Amino acid sequence: MRFYTRREATSCFAPELMAGEQEWNVTAQPPYTLSPSLQLTSRDVLPAHEVKFLLDELQAQQVAAELQSALIPDPHADPQATDGGYSTTTVYCDTPEFDLYHRRGGHARRKFRLRRYGCSESVYLERKSKQGTRVRKRRTCIPITDLERLEQPPSELCWDADWFHRRVACRRLSPVLAVMYD
Repeated sequence: MRFYTRREATSCFAPELMAGEQEWNVTAQPPYTLSPSLQLTSRDVLPAHEVKFLLDELQAQQVAAELQSALIPDPHADPQATDGGYSTTTVYCDTPEFDLYHRRGGHARRKFRLRRYGCSESVYLERKSKQGTRVRKRRTCIPITDLERLEQPPSELCWDADWFHRRVACRRLSPVLAVMYD
């Protein structure tokens, strides 16, 4: 079961995934409508931290039951699913030398990925930066039909995902791994 805290409620390039950059209101008061990792830096916004725990099935059910009254469902949850879950497909990009995987050079703290929730007709293009447990994300949602644009060289035409497209091209990144889970 996936939940967000009240504060967080929020082609060949990627055939496994086969919707623009949004301005976020950093002055909004809780409850926030998106994860703190997507908030722009501000003195009024606490940094997002990512800490993961390994739980067995019983522990996971106990934690979910304990926290359910204080949390709201994940916005990507499938309304038909009784457990509030959904499928996620993520395509990770890397250099031919796997510099991101090995965290070499300027690739030590960043991931570039494409993410699709369920059967959505949209895909998120995302850069995730991590320093220690602190996490920041930049993402743009595009129609799935726009994925083919990533196969072309970046152009001077205005596109919501230009920032992602240019960085992927400049760093020689291409899809290397698809992860799918429910």
